[in-house]
Amino acid sequence: MPQIFSSTCDHCGKMLSPIQLANPPIEPMYELKIAVMLIPMPLASLRKLLTKHPDKFPKRYRLEGRGHRRIRLLSAGEIQLARAMALRGEAPRITAKSTMKALLS
Repeated sequence: MPQIFSSTCDHCGKMLSPIQLANPPIEPMYELKIAVMLIPMPLASLRKLLTKHPDKFPKRYRLEGRGHRRIRLLSAGEIQLARAMALRGEAPRITAKSTMKALLS
């Protein structure tokens, strides 16, 4: 049974078009090599954090290449959680725009 979405935005109350209703936003997924740049933390420390808290970070993989090598993926929400766990004090909020600026510069 298809999920029914409201015709207004939950945040601003703006009316949504039928295309927006048919295609709800999808949370982006990132590979670990990108996640270590966003958190920031070494790859070994991130892997240790993920194995220490398997209930907070479920395992998700995509397959790559002929040998079907598994690539671990983290959602944007999981990256924010790991960042909050790794950093102490107030951290600046990461947005997609600031991340792209940092990667392109």
